[in-house]
Amino acid sequence: MARRRQLALCFASAALTLAVCDLGLTLTGVVPTIAARRAASLEYRSAGCTKHRLVPKTFSAAGRNDLAINSRGYLGPEITVPKPAGTTRIVFLGGSQVFGVYWAGGEDWPTTVGEILNRDGLSVDIVNAGVPNHQTPDCLGKLVTDLWLLEPDVVVVCNAWNDIKYFADLTAEHPYNDVVPLHKGEDPRMRPRGIDWLLCFSSLYRIGHDGLITTLKGVGDEGEKLREPVGKVTEAAIGQYRLTLQTLCDAGKNIGATVVLCKQARLPVADSPQEVRRRIPYDYTGLPHDELVRAFAECDRVIDQVAAVKHCPVIDLSGPLSGDTAVFADHIHFSRQGSRRAAQLVARQLEAIIRASREAPRDNSLEKPEM
Repeated sequence: MARRRQLALCFASAALTLAVCDLGLTLTGVVPTIAARRAASLEYRSAGCTKHRLVPKTFSAAGRNDLAINSRGYLGPEITVPKPAGTTRIVFLGGSQVFGVYWAGGEDWPTTVGEILNRDGLSVDIVNAGVPNHQTPDCLGKLVTDLWLLEPDVVVVCNAWNDIKYFADLTAEHPYNDVVPLHKGEDPRMRPRGIDWLLCFSSLYRIGHDGLITTLKGVGDEGEKLREPVGKVTEAAIGQYRLTLQTLCDAGKNIGATVVLCKQARLPVADSPQEVRRRIPYDYTGLPHDELVRAFAECDRVIDQVAAVKHCPVIDLSGPLSGDTAVFADHIHFSRQGSRRAAQLVARQLEAIIRASREAPRDNSLEKPEM
């Protein structure tokens, strides 16, 4: 009996200690609530022709610039429609690298491209339509269901990493629609349900909440993250990437825009040392290092092929930047230095493309869609 009382006292003491710790954490706000984290984060909503869209909001995030998502679900201020007279509108399409993770909100590289070109007297308007997690089919969906209405003159497409996430899975029997189905865009880490919602009232529980949900549901910052890196790039996946880029080029021509294909810069290269490889989340793609490097090389090769057939300009960010640890904050997102270097490289080549297009005779063989 005495032993039972001792055990009960120990359990009661431990429970009281945990309760006091939890209360202290809650009162001091050391561990933010789920609602507070959601308010300081990007949120997604369901969409018709893309996997999701960003929720319009303005918010501040610790250690980052203030972010504004406009009513169309893109980074930056509201977009003027119709386009101002005498302005060249440039739309950037891609995922989180284009969005400018870490520097979004004024220092993202597409915005810096606009600043450079305007300083050089070109009078451009930038639309950063990069959305974290979006792949090239999402870019196509946005262009033909929304962005064409903004009257873009130039469309820059820069996306490979997000597409490579399906390169080990897509086959003739397992097409893109099965590999990457539409979803509600809700992050279960930010939208707890049931018992998880109840437990999230505990500050102690919230400390390990993200890791627990990632383990249980396979949801991380970039999607499913629980695949062993043992896969191989499939021919069907390369074909899907090629077809989507070809269709993007055709869609651009149909709306009277010049489509520019951009070879994406990335940290992983063939001779990446071990300390660099530890920064690369291979489990997002299910590909080992050598196969991941081959996947990027295939994307570059496809871009050259498509550009040659569709007569689209190519901007190569990979050659000057890939593998340079100084320009990457992680495996794919730029450091501040990298963001500025990317902007300078793109601006220099876009300036030549824009000036050449202004001097070239206009092709009236296709009329723009009526609005």
